[in-house]
Amino acid sequence: MASAKLKYLQITGVSHSGTTLLAFLLNAHDEIVSGGEMSPAAHVNPNFFSCSCRKEFTECEFYCDVEARVQQSVPEFRLDDWQTRFRVSGNRYLQKALVGNLMGARSEAVRDLLFNSVGPLKTELDNRTLRVESVARAAVELTGSSVYADTTKNPRRVAYLKNRPGLDIYLIHVLKDVRQGVVSSTKRGRGTVAEGAAAWKRGNLAAHQARRYVPDDHFMTIRYDEFARNPQETMDQISRLVGVNPCPIPENFFSAPHHIVGNNMRLSDGIGAVRSDDSWKSRLSDEDLIAVAKIAGKTNRLLGFDWPK
Repeated sequence: MASAKLKYLQITGVSHSGTTLLAFLLNAHDEIVSGGEMSPAAHVNPNFFSCSCRKEFTECEFYCDVEARVQQSVPEFRLDDWQTRFRVSGNRYLQKALVGNLMGARSEAVRDLLFNSVGPLKTELDNRTLRVESVARAAVELTGSSVYADTTKNPRRVAYLKNRPGLDIYLIHVLKDVRQGVVSSTKRGRGTVAEGAAAWKRGNLAAHQARRYVPDDHFMTIRYDEFARNPQETMDQISRLVGVNPCPIPENFFSAPHHIVGNNMRLSDGIGAVRSDDSWKSRLSDEDLIAVAKIAGKTNRLLGFDWPK
């Protein structure tokens, strides 16, 4: 007897857009489980990476249980080598050409058709989507949940996972106003203002385009500023999207058992509360604002923000 379809909620966006925070809130929901990003990033050594529970990733009891369950369908699966990210080449240019985000639905459709005609490449892709589904099912079974939420932000994941017959894919695009996004990236030393604006534009356009892979009633956009002002309303909207009962956000959502993979927020000792902070509005100089508007102003308005005027 075939397994029932698993509700799989993919969260997409750019770095530092609030996806790790959202993973904590989703995982605190009675019917949703989230491990944040599915496996540490490619440049991270899993043997020296801490789960949000503070244990070394490969020694975390939860993930060890996930590993044992996944190995029932994928015997080669290991916590130090998940292969759940869609990397088919170590060459960054070849990787982008084969499975990366291209600007335009037609370009991606032609590329994907050619990709799927090459036996070894399709086999590798099928193996990775099987691993993703197996991890999600293991986490859901271990926690008694009905929805798996994945904050691995790459929007191309949806294009491949939608072909898994065992998954019912939902997609959420989390985004900040480009000015807030640029402030978030530059204060962490991730390039110049211009580079931050260009990265924000590329990533959010790709995320916006990914909505074509799911039905309209399986997609929603979350603006971080609105989310921060009223997190409970946002969480209730997500609950309705995936068809589960609304669940109050715990007063301290960090206090719930979590096994989150993501940025350093996962190791926070603070009181779990979502706070609205508008200080970013005064962080960029007039010169910076002109540069940001020139690079990504039209995209910012396309995505629903009212700047630049």
